[in-house]
Amino acid sequence: MAVLDLTTLARLKAFGRIGLSGQPIPTGSDDILSSMITYVSQKFEQYCSRGFMLEADVARRILRGSLVPVLREPIASIASVQIATSGRTADLVTVAASQYEIHPDGGSVRIFDACQGALVVVNYTGGIAAATADIITDHPVLEGACKLQALNLWQRHTSPDKSGLTVVSGNTTWEGQYEMLKDVKADLDQNYNNKHRFL
Repeated sequence: MAVLDLTTLARLKAFGRIGLSGQPIPTGSDDILSSMITYVSQKFEQYCSRGFMLEADVARRILRGSLVPVLREPIASIASVQIATSGRTADLVTVAASQYEIHPDGGSVRIFDACQGALVVVNYTGGIAAATADIITDHPVLEGACKLQALNLWQRHTSPDKSGLTVVSGNTTWEGQYEMLKDVKADLDQNYNNKHRFL
């Protein structure tokens, strides 16, 4: 599935004042920065257990209650729901629209009159934005978190923190692993993290 970049190259460079200090940035830096934006955007999806791009997707789940959570929310529409009470893919049957509905939370489908242990397959369209421009306009906190994290990655790439340098061999050691920033985590947890849906 496609990853939606949560900011643009131009906005990241402006935010970090990259190339504005009078010193030219190395050739190929735009490609590196663009790949960092995509990398951070995908890491955010993984951390939040959700896809941000508005697109068609399929949710497959063994029914434990009446709700089937989805990775792309809010749900915009449901194309079909199939249920196999045996739990086997070969027994899937498309059910009438009266047998399900989008839950008010927008992140799950409520299934009516299906037994626990049934296999449910939901074909739906969901996500928060169709394009990066929509993220910038409608989700400034998410875009801001992406800029902060991508800039941190760029700074570490261009000026790595070192705990030591062996001149003879040229070996470099890092102070610590690259991790998500504390403020970024807080913004994602408060506004976009869906991990609780899949517990």
